[in-house]
Amino acid sequence: MKGLILKDIYTLIKQTRIILLLVIFFSITPGYSGASFAVVYGAMLPITALAYDERCKWNTLAAMMPYSARDMVLSKYLLGYITVGSATLLTVTAQTFIALFRNSDSAANDILSILFVALTGTVVLAVNLPIVFKMGVEKGRYIFMFLIAVFTIAVTAFGSRLGEIILNINISPWGFGICLLLAAVVLNVVSILISVKIFSKKAE
Repeated sequence: MKGLILKDIYTLIKQTRIILLLVIFFSITPGYSGASFAVVYGAMLPITALAYDERCKWNTLAAMMPYSARDMVLSKYLLGYITVGSATLLTVTAQTFIALFRNSDSAANDILSILFVALTGTVVLAVNLPIVFKMGVEKGRYIFMFLIAVFTIAVTAFGSRLGEIILNINISPWGFGICLLLAAVVLNVVSILISVKIFSKKAE
């Protein structure tokens, strides 16, 4: 499992330096919108890794190695969690320092919003990865683009006020966050089981 994740990370570092630089750039950009795009780009990287796997016929080679379908699928989900988590950590750290430098009191709202985006990124992974495993990267990419379009519209419509909304409704921010986290965990567990089943059938 560790070898599969390291293989994807090394490939991404070598082949997608521009995207990685964009993630860093948007992470340190003041404001919620840029930070949100950093997390979204992080969610895209497992799809990019799958595209390189298809291009070099990696699955054919992996079939001769002691990797199970579960290992192959789970490595992509773990890669997604790592990239989304890293982008989120970098973003939260950068936005906190920016707020301190500007002496702004909006940091709490922005961080709540960014954490919500991070959970949304894992949900996007959970929805899209089974589609990619089933239909392939090229067709799955169109689905991903549609999901990103919907996500972008949602961010534009009410994302900047999300933290304020959470603080004003009759539930604590932590309670709201825990509910979202549980929903994301359940969805991802179901998604992994579906993806493993799809991958196993394709490997037969």
